[in-house]
Amino acid sequence: MQIAELLTPANIILDLDSKTNEQAIEAMLQYMQQELHCLSAEQKESILQGFIDKEEQVSSGIGYGVAIPHFRTDLIKAPLMVYAHSHAGINFHAPDQQPVHFLFMLLVPEEQKNEHLAMLAALAKLVRSALRRKSLKEAATAEQVLNILTTTIPD
Repeated sequence: MQIAELLTPANIILDLDSKTNEQAIEAMLQYMQQELHCLSAEQKESILQGFIDKEEQVSSGIGYGVAIPHFRTDLIKAPLMVYAHSHAGINFHAPDQQPVHFLFMLLVPEEQKNEHLAMLAALAKLVRSALRRKSLKEAATAEQVLNILTTTIPD
């Protein structure tokens, strides 16, 4: 499954106003529940607890201002993704200790382990481009973000 298949303008949060990694994860799940209507309140709470437990073990911050909180669960039937941009930056305890501005939340059905790993690899490859990250920082609309994420940019 391609990122372009999961990400639409509706799945893009242009100004995530969270101070901590837990607040950011909760806000993105809340967005999935209330705006996208793809999670129930019970699913959101269960997945949130899974994310919090996972973040306590290992950070989803990967460096370069990027975090990819991801989780496999039997509570969903198809992969879900939300992108969020934090102008202020959030401490995700990334290896480079830089604040996170670009967040890609990925939820995948439990049984789709290979697809999960493939999507993580595709996201990591996508955001390693400094030019793409610069373009994302400057994007003013969800459509611009989507175009930046789906257009080939040299590494």
